[in-house]
Amino acid sequence: MKLVLVLFIFCLSYFSYSRDLGIEPEVFQREYIHTSHIKHKKIQTYGLSTCVALFLYDTTRKEAVLAHLDASVDLEKEISHLARLLDRVDFSLVLGGQERSAIDLHSKVLTMMNSLEIPVRESLYNQNSKSSMSLTFDLEQGSYEFYDEMNLNTDYRVLNKKNDRLKFHSRLYRHEESLGGGDQVIIDDDQESNPWSFIHPIGSSGL
Repeated sequence: MKLVLVLFIFCLSYFSYSRDLGIEPEVFQREYIHTSHIKHKKIQTYGLSTCVALFLYDTTRKEAVLAHLDASVDLEKEISHLARLLDRVDFSLVLGGQERSAIDLHSKVLTMMNSLEIPVRESLYNQNSKSSMSLTFDLEQGSYEFYDEMNLNTDYRVLNKKNDRLKFHSRLYRHEESLGGGDQVIIDDDQESNPWSFIHPIGSSGL
């Protein structure tokens, strides 16, 4: 009987999360993507602990901006820029961050939404200091789901380069699959792709 109960709880937990198919563009720490439902059905970001995901959505064009913000970002400058990428912003989602942390990046993002008069459809913190979020956004519906990061879609060499650039600049980078292109990530051709690419480099995402 106990075994059945354990299996039931496991299945309930497993199926409450969306499947990670490994084909969705992944938005890295201090990066954003500007895209539409025509180009991408879904987009993702992962490892949101003290970091915050900001999702801006145009319901008419079904176009969106998803940013993975950390504490080093100039919020006033960068969020104002993100909002201008869309013809209109019908609503935003502010997800992640720690409510009782000294940083509380989440509340600062909410302040910016209020300043720019952008409606916040949902504001959600992590449950506690040990939890984090990995999120998939549906660009057809303008909705999101939680998921378990199981299939890393980004080439390990690209991920390493994105991790390295965090040391040099605090600006938001534009994802390479954005509409019209993004920031180029140059990798070494002679560097082999890591067979253990499902393991994230130390220091990546959610700092």
